[in-house]
Amino acid sequence: MTDFKFFKADRVYNELFYQFPKVFIVSDEYKKMKDSTKIAYMLLKARLEIAISKRQIDEEGNVYFTYTTNELCRVLNCQKQKAIAIKKELESFGLLLQKQMGFNKQLGKNNPNRLYLAELKVSENDIYLLEKFDRENRENVDKSEGMKIIPELNNNILDTNRHNIDTEKDRLQDQLLLDNFETIMTNDSIATFVPERVLNLIKTFSSSYSE
Repeated sequence: MTDFKFFKADRVYNELFYQFPKVFIVSDEYKKMKDSTKIAYMLLKARLEIAISKRQIDEEGNVYFTYTTNELCRVLNCQKQKAIAIKKELESFGLLLQKQMGFNKQLGKNNPNRLYLAELKVSENDIYLLEKFDRENRENVDKSEGMKIIPELNNNILDTNRHNIDTEKDRLQDQLLLDNFETIMTNDSIATFVPERVLNLIKTFSSSYSE
């Protein structure tokens, strides 16, 4: 079990993230939307998913949730006026609907508004642009990977050249030995009983000294 990599609590939290809809990047519908409003949509979408798990469904089968202005201020680290403006912008894009729930006599204050989040509009042109966006990203990755391969190719070329040089050097050395075959074999330091005439024939019909 020593090699088993357990998930630790801090690592689990590192894996958590909010999903940013790609359509926000390419769609003409949402190009004018402020970045802070797009972030707010992601936060509200995450709250919506929690509401689904808690079965917060109204009488018409629509999922609702609560997310107060103060909560939005705290998460986005902004003033109340800006949080209100963000909600209004979401409403102007048709992505947020707020339903007032009236006054709570027991608590002595208004109940939090029910919030309804709309799905993003995705046109056929948006789908085309998204596919183009992903394709260009892949092409850019391929290009950058190709740049990394270039030095490796150069190294291969250098290795091939070095191999060719070494091979030619060996060939010349072998030819030199073959040219002096008779002299080498008749040297006093090499004991051989082969006649000189036979040595000459061996030299003539050999392509290398090793033969």
